[in-house]
Amino acid sequence: MVGALSLPALIALCAALSALTFAGLSLGFSTAPGWRSLRWYALAAVLSALFTAGDAITTLAVPSHWYALFARFNMFLAGLHGACWFFFDAAQRGRKLAPWERAVVGVALVAALANLIPGLTITDRVVAREVSWLGLTYRDVVPSPIGGAISIYYVVALAVLGARNLRDPGPGGRAQGIALLFLAATALHDAAAFSFALASPYLLSVGFLAVIVGVGVSVSARFVQNARALETALHALRDTREVLVRQERLAALGEMSAMVAHEVRNPLTVMFNVLSTVRRGPLDEQQAMLLQIIDEEARRLQRLVSDLLDFSRPGTLRPSQMDVEALVTTAVDAARAGVADLSPMPTVTQSVPPDLAPVRADGELCRRALVNLVDNALRAPGCHAVRVSAKGDRDGLALCVSDDGEGIDEAMREKVFAPFYSSRPAGTGLGLAIVRNVALAHGGSVAYSETEGGGATFTLRIPHAPTPEA
Repeated sequence: MVGALSLPALIALCAALSALTFAGLSLGFSTAPGWRSLRWYALAAVLSALFTAGDAITTLAVPSHWYALFARFNMFLAGLHGACWFFFDAAQRGRKLAPWERAVVGVALVAALANLIPGLTITDRVVAREVSWLGLTYRDVVPSPIGGAISIYYVVALAVLGARNLRDPGPGGRAQGIALLFLAATALHDAAAFSFALASPYLLSVGFLAVIVGVGVSVSARFVQNARALETALHALRDTREVLVRQERLAALGEMSAMVAHEVRNPLTVMFNVLSTVRRGPLDEQQAMLLQIIDEEARRLQRLVSDLLDFSRPGTLRPSQMDVEALVTTAVDAARAGVADLSPMPTVTQSVPPDLAPVRADGELCRRALVNLVDNALRAPGCHAVRVSAKGDRDGLALCVSDDGEGIDEAMREKVFAPFYSSRPAGTGLGLAIVRNVALAHGGSVAYSETEGGGATFTLRIPHAPTPEA
């Protein structure tokens, strides 16, 4: 007999353990904001586990009064289980029970309590039913007319809720609707089997397992999907916060830089005037050398002031149709003039497609940024050749400046756009910071990459500025 009973007992135990597993998971999920409704699902899962565990007694040879006791208890659990699904559905939809739903649940709860009264819904008559092709014997108690009516009420209530979920699915409603209808179908099957109309095993334990697993998998999938969406939103929020913090710092730094540059510019003007006056008189060799040193340092300070002003204000955009070839030519000429003392002077090649259409952007700011990129390339250690190229598409303009120098150390690449960072002793550390400010002012970007064969490549992307409305 043990061998013959092992299959339904195993099914009942697996259903109970699965239901308890999903109950535990849903209780854990329910602590997350917006998922408190899962507590109703967890309660339904626990009730399902108790029902399926108690249902296994139908294949066991036990004293006859146990069948009636377990049958009353399972009918009580079934009423609570059905009420839980109504509460869960309403909580999932973020509303209270409708009046008709309160009535259905109220009747189900009263009926559930009525099942605990001995003899009211369940009689003491035990019926044995053979399923010969499986070698199984099921023993059940015969319900009273009131018990039969309550069973029908439970099935109809679950079927109505399932059908409504299919017609008007809320969050996970379609899976819940199918699962509840399947549970109702297994209950009807068992009623037919009990009446000896079908020579088949009971399927209600499978129905309880299906409804818990089906809805549980749907809930888990939605929870994982929401968790991923939340993670994506958190990453976006963190990136936005970092951008805002960086912009605030740059704004404060730019304001300070503008103030410092303004205060230093006037003394510089006086210094150049004095140098010009002193040079008109007779000077010996040592005096001339000292004046030359002062002049060089003053001009270095002047460059710093100029860079500070460029960094502190890319200024308000003044977009217009910009001739890209003219932009590249003037920027290269200006950069080469700024490094006229370099020896040997790296060669510079330009590549601008002849059919490249004018781009709508702020020409002065773009020229300023390109001058800084070419200047950096010309001054790169080990550089012998610089290539400046331009490409255009419907999104805007891409300006690339490549050199064949030593490139940038990998540990330093994250710092190259930081203000006042420079690997050159005489550098101000503002050139690439100015380029980035110009890119951001246009809504574009600037990026570093390695030049094929060695060296550094900087790509400045400038999107089209919107055309003003007439």
